[in-house]
Order: sequence, then C-alpha cells, then structure tokens
Amino acid sequence: MKKLMLSVFVLATIAFSANAAGGNTASGTASADAKLVTAISVTKNVDLQFGEVSISGADGSVTLTAAAAAAPVSEGGVQHLNNVAQTAAKFTVTGQSGLGFDISLPSATATLTDGTHNLTVDLTASATTGAIGSSDVFYVGGKLNVLAASVAGTYSGSFNVNVAYN
Repeated sequence: MKKLMLSVFVLATIAFSANAAGGNTASGTASADAKLVTAISVTKNVDLQFGEVSISGADGSVTLTAAAAAAPVSEGGVQHLNNVAQTAAKFTVTGQSGLGFDISLPSATATLTDGTHNLTVDLTASATTGAIGSSDVFYVGGKLNVLAASVAGTYSGSFNVNVAYN
C-alpha cells in the first residue's frame, strides 16, 4: 500500500508540476510589414549661368538669386552685361509621390576655371526641403567672386546637389 501511495503521490506531483510550468509560459504573434517606395532622383534642367561680366581691375561680384527669375546684382569692380541670359540652376526631384526630401549642397562653393585661373562661386539653394508632387523643383544661385587680378576668359566648373528622403 505504501508503494501504491508513493506511486500516486509521484504521479500527482508530476501532473501538477506540468500544469504549473505550463501556466508560466505565454506566446504572442506580431506581423511584419514593409512598403517599398520609388527611388529618389534629381535631374538638372537648367545650368547656373552668370552670363558675361565686365571686369574693371577692382574686386567685385555678381549675385544671382536662387529663383526661377534670377535677377543679377553687381557689386564692386564688375558689371553684368545683359546680352546673355543669366539663370539660376534648376533641378527637379522625382520619386515616391507625397514623400518629403532634404536638399543639400555638399560644398558651399564651386570653382570656375579657364584652365589656368580660378574664380569662386558661393552657392545658395532656394530651399532645404521639398515634397515630391508639390514642391519638387528647386534652384541654386550664387555669388560669383571676381578679384581685381582676374583675367578675361571663359570660366566653367560644376557643383553637386544631394537629395534624400526625410
């Protein structure tokens, strides 16, 4: 009888232990989702064009606003000439409609060269953010710095713009 009682006790202990252990665990479920969006890209539509600038032997500058109708402003020993159109650079951003993006200029200056001599341009963007489908166009203007020792010639260069979803 002792063996029977001991066997019943052992079986009961095992049964209750299994139930107690089962009561100390739980499980849950989560879903996993992803939305793929169209890659962002930027296209240059119009180049930054300061046009023709007359130099007089004194330091000066020509500033073009970062806008669709870039109005040149001359200062110091230079004068912009109106025989060549002056334009701010124009860029269009494409990607997933409705998403916002950030605009940055990796360098605040650009260097223009005639192969031997250099001029600098202090760059400015018309915006730092935009949204695809509503404000997806921006402009880059700048201030062309001309030193008194600058020589006549055709100067050119390039600059980069970056856009990224925000």
